[in-house]
Amino acid sequence: MRIREREEPPPDPAGAGPADAESPAEMTKDRRRFERLMSRIPVILLGKDARGREFFDRSEVVSIDKRGARVRTRFSISPGTILEVQLTDEMVTKRLRVVWQGDPGSLYEGTLGLEFADPNDTWKVGMLGARWELGP
Repeated sequence: MRIREREEPPPDPAGAGPADAESPAEMTKDRRRFERLMSRIPVILLGKDARGREFFDRSEVVSIDKRGARVRTRFSISPGTILEVQLTDEMVTKRLRVVWQGDPGSLYEGTLGLEFADPNDTWKVGMLGARWELGP
């Protein structure tokens, strides 16, 4: 009978060991590609819900970064769905893809994580910040 040696966990690339492990909030922040700003920007969402029915929803962006946003909605929408997002006082419409939906009963119930459908698209965060309050 051959005894397998116990495998050591792979080294942490950041050099942090278990004694100095980061909190979940810090780990999430480090994984982000861009800084997320908290916001309350009114938007209109247009698209199809999880059942394939077209919908229109007056909603709001609750956080934003250069590549996407987190929005509140009352609709269940499947990841991968492309939505049109329009700022309520502008005629500019952006196309964003749903990448996650908050689980029912969780803190994130009723929220969607969105990223731009076109990877070259972005928000003009400076212009948004001049019109709405954006913060860390």
